[in-house]
This record gives sequence, C-alpha cells and structure tokens, in this order.
Amino acid sequence: MPELDQYPNEIIAGSGEDTAVLVRQPNVALVGYLTEKTEEEFKDFAGPGFRPAEGTPFLGRVGSLTTLAGFASLDTDTPEALEDLIGSVDDVRFASPAYVASDGDPRLVAPVPGLVVVGFTNDATEDDREAVAEAAAASGFEQDPTDLDLIAAIRLVSGFDDDLPTGEPAAAMLLRDRLEHMPGVAFAEIDWLVINPQRPGITKGVVLEFELPAGLMPHPRGPAAAMLDGGFDLNHPALTFEPGHDVLDPSSTVGVGDTKDPHGTACAGILAATPRTASNGQPGSVGVAPGARLIPIRVYSANPTSLSDSSKLAAGITAALQRDAKVISISLAGYKPSAALNGAIEKAEMAGVVIVAGSGNLELAEVTNGQTLINNGQEPSAPMCDLQYPARYGKVLAVGAATTLSDGSISRVKWEHTKNRNNPWLSHYGNNLDLVAPGIGIFTTDPVPGTSYTPGEYFKDFEGTSASTPYVAGIALLVRQAFPNESAAEIRGRILRSCHLPGTYVATLRIIPEHSGDWHPEVGFGVPDVQAAVAP
Repeated sequence: MPELDQYPNEIIAGSGEDTAVLVRQPNVALVGYLTEKTEEEFKDFAGPGFRPAEGTPFLGRVGSLTTLAGFASLDTDTPEALEDLIGSVDDVRFASPAYVASDGDPRLVAPVPGLVVVGFTNDATEDDREAVAEAAAASGFEQDPTDLDLIAAIRLVSGFDDDLPTGEPAAAMLLRDRLEHMPGVAFAEIDWLVINPQRPGITKGVVLEFELPAGLMPHPRGPAAAMLDGGFDLNHPALTFEPGHDVLDPSSTVGVGDTKDPHGTACAGILAATPRTASNGQPGSVGVAPGARLIPIRVYSANPTSLSDSSKLAAGITAALQRDAKVISISLAGYKPSAALNGAIEKAEMAGVVIVAGSGNLELAEVTNGQTLINNGQEPSAPMCDLQYPARYGKVLAVGAATTLSDGSISRVKWEHTKNRNNPWLSHYGNNLDLVAPGIGIFTTDPVPGTSYTPGEYFKDFEGTSASTPYVAGIALLVRQAFPNESAAEIRGRILRSCHLPGTYVATLRIIPEHSGDWHPEVGFGVPDVQAAVAP
C-alpha cells in the first residue's frame, strides 16, 4: 500500500488551455456499489470508519434506476481506509479519493481508479509506443482493448473487474507522471467519471413551440446518427438500428442491446421513432427524424453501474466515425475536461460530423457557498452553472433543457417543481450554451421487454438534458441530409441561425465562428426552427 504522500494534493485535468486544477479533499472518497441503493440507504450504510460526506452531492438514482455511487467521509485520511472499504464490505465495488477544483467550484469529483489515458504525438514512432507499454507493464498496468486509434490514445488499466476498475488510484497517478514526459507522448491523464444526467424535477421556464413540418422526413438510406448511451432495445418496433458497437467489450454485440437500461431507448425514440400504434392500441411517439438510421454505441452499463468515464466517450466517438455516422448524440455529462475526449471531438470535426451534447442537469441539493439551494428563487453561482463536458467544448452543439411554466410565464429567474418530485434540478447554462429544446414530460420509446421506465413500448415522462439532446440531434440529421457537402461548423451555423429567443429574454450579442446574433446565457440563441434550418 503506498504512503499517503503518494496521493497527490493536486491533479491537472485536461490539457492546453482547457485545464482544471483539482485539489484532494482530506477524509473524502467516492464509493461505488454493486447493488441498488437509495440515498437514505446510502446514509445508513454501516461500513467501518465510513459516513456520508456532509454538504456534498449524491450521484444517486439515474431516473428511477440504479443507485450506485455517492461521496463518503472517512474517519481517517489514510490509503488503508480506502482499501478497507473495498475489502471489508461486500456491497462496495470501488473507492477513490475525491477532489475539488481550485477555482471555487464546490462539486467533488473523483478519478477513475487505476486508469491512465495516453495520447501520442503525430510523429510518435512504434518504439515510442512500445516504450510506453513497457513502462506501464513495469508498473503493473496493461492496455485496455478499447479502440482509441483515431485519437492516437490508449487506456492503461490495472485491476479491472467487469466494467469499473478497482486498481489503486495512487499507482495510476504515479504512472501518469512518468509517462507524460516520455518521447512521443502528447498527454497522459487520469480519467474522470461521467454520469448519466437524466433527472426528474424542475427546469428553467421557456415557452417552446416545436413541431416537425409535414413532409420533412429522413431518407431511408440517408445519413445515420450514432447514439452514445448505456444500452438499447434493438428490437423496438418503432426504431431502426444499424450494427453498433460496445465500448465496454469491443468483441461483443450483445451488450449494445442491453434492455436493462431504458435511457438509450428513450433517447433514440426522441430522435428517430416512427409513428405507430402501440400493442395496447394507444398512439405511439414520433421522433424528430422519424425512421432515421441509428447506430447504437454503448459506453456504460446499467448493470452494475450507470457511470462511465471520459475516455469511454472518446472511444464511442471513435466507433461512430468508423461506422460513418454523420451526427453523434451524447446524453451524458462530466464535470472535468479530458484531452482524450477533446481529441476525439477534433477528429469528428475534421470528418464533418456534428456532435450534439446535453449541458448537464444541476441538482439543486448541491451546495453553493455553503448554502443548500431549495426552490426559493435563488440562482446558483456561476461555477455551479457552467456547462459540463463534452457540451462545454466549442465544436459541440451544447443543448439545455427547457419547458413552459404551468402559469404560462417565462420569467427567466423562476423555478418550478414538476410532478411533485423531491429531486429538483435545472439545466446547466452559461457562456458555452448554444440553444435549448424540450426537456420535461417527453413521450418516447421504452424497452420491450426489460427493466424499463414502464412495462409497455412507450414512456410518457422522460426528462432532462438527456431528452433535449436527441431533439437537436434529430434536427442536425435532417439538416445534414439537406446539405450533405457542408462542414460540421456550417451545419451548426444553420441550426443556430434558425433559433429565436423566447419571450422576454433581454439579448446580448454573441459572436462565435458559426453564428453571431442575439443570445442569452440561460437559453443560448434560443429555440430551434427546423424548417428554417433546412431552408436553402
């Protein structure tokens, strides 16, 4: 077991201009679980020397699914305490030190234990790559089968067990420090957890008028959209799937069709469900681009966990490019930058592929300046609202979730509970937000059969930036079909130019390479108009 000083007090996340300095928090760890656990059960957990960390967010339920991770305090700040959590309690899957950004953002984050991502320079030789592999092997690490060739990166893992590693975080950090100075290495970084952001609750008030014009349908042999998610019902009668890819197990296609996680199927329906009558005689849902070809790419598993990491998203983008996707929809979000993920986005941009990602959902139970936010009209401070990754990257269409308030108002500072749920949230907003789309009470497809939101073929209550993202991805697919030779930036520009600010939002001028016009930090350029976006 390494000495305490081998756990660095600071970690640099990302690379170049897009970096974050993270500071280790004494006596705090991220703990992951094997079995479903509610927040109350997490609080009552009886592990030795263990208690919930006060004033920190719980990574709890993903929709109504599995609760597998939360932040915990340890009675003593020793490496042995982390190992004891894994070894002495059957329900604990992994434990990792927790960090907080030095810029004042109070959210705790944690490195994926035992995982290092390495990117090589364009002139790296085979000898350089072999030297990295040998250095990793000497430290007890080996290359993960995840294919990241298109971004010239590999994942070096240690102690993997199924989907999440149980390796020693300190060993990964020491290896990172060694590798980043070797010839041919562009970057070496610790990977960071990414969560599925679909949450029920409250959202910003925005009046939405969104209707697909008659006759605007995707061609059956038109461009395909890749969806990075946790699993899909490949046999759903309203959806058309192409051969996909399982990042967790590249040799398998079974995991891609995992119906234990309804999230991917729900997102797919918003993008591309064809109108049909359900088996119970009720109307079905219809997607923005009904009947469009979908490429399912699994980047996390709902069993046993709904957590992913940045390099798996990078691998998912790589797989989408290899399968000739023209649009990539990502209803996932992480708190910290990643050189590997940014590299994959750059490759997609060069290939003319439009990436659409959700801004992320902010839990109002998270703490800002020591104050827990309730539905009292307060807005979180700027660091709490900043967009998450990959939406925060400039070459990604960043989508916020929005809805109409029940009283018809569009006050830009008003929050509203919906459906009397106790887990309020709002859509992240800020400087990088591009636009908003529907994100509350969305009717969409559901796995049949499987562990699902509802027992039938359709689910009437899908919410969050997970829902708004495939709306915009569907629009991007229709625009790409209409303008097959345009660049990714030109497609983004057409979509953004179609947007209008809703209601009484007071606009400011925003100038970006794709578009210059009226913009507001809560709604970006506003609500998209698909008919205007596809106009010549």
